[in-house]
Amino acid sequence: MLPETIYGKVELEPYFEMDYGYARLEFKIGMETKYVLKNISAFLHSVQVNEKVHYGKKLDFYHHMEAFSEDAKRLIRFMQQQDDDKKRQSKFHAYYAYTGGYERTMELDGVGIDRFLEAVKGTPFHATIGYDMNESYIYNGTKRKPKLTLKGGSAGAFLCMEDLPMIEGDKYYYFYEDGEIFLGEPLLKGKVSDFFQFLHRQVGETAILQQKSSQCSAEIFCLWCGRASM
Repeated sequence: MLPETIYGKVELEPYFEMDYGYARLEFKIGMETKYVLKNISAFLHSVQVNEKVHYGKKLDFYHHMEAFSEDAKRLIRFMQQQDDDKKRQSKFHAYYAYTGGYERTMELDGVGIDRFLEAVKGTPFHATIGYDMNESYIYNGTKRKPKLTLKGGSAGAFLCMEDLPMIEGDKYYYFYEDGEIFLGEPLLKGKVSDFFQFLHRQVGETAILQQKSSQCSAEIFCLWCGRASM
């Protein structure tokens, strides 16, 4: 039996960092006092075998899942998925040599980004993302896509896309503003993916499309905006 002082009260505090397209995570563990999690894979092993671990004067407990808060349980399941993936990769690719798993830092690819944001959905977390000045973010799964302006002219169609900072996952794009992360519309990774990538490269400038492609562009624009074709 877990003591009442521990049951459901141990928290995991993630710190997400992303710059130049590279994403990574670190964690702290504890209740009132938080300790840096120095070896993620060792922590997951302790959870698996219900091992007692001493972190410091204010944290010493058996790693039974019921010791953790509900938010921490979601993060543990996410961490287990990532660790399992790394182990599988090491079996087939020498490049991913498995040398004991994750230590203090967990690197994230697109799949990992999708998983992490789903794991922290609805819960604020600390992060440093590019040059954004916010230190705390929240992801609620609210959908958003950049605003797109289409104008006709004698030279063809003139397009301008709203400049929103972006995180790229495997299944979705995410946009962030004023401490909130938004889920990109699925079509941005689907039917209009090439079109979106083209416009993203043109942000800050007006994209000029040739007259012969104007009708096609207008149809994509309508799909983007959820309207009937022109």
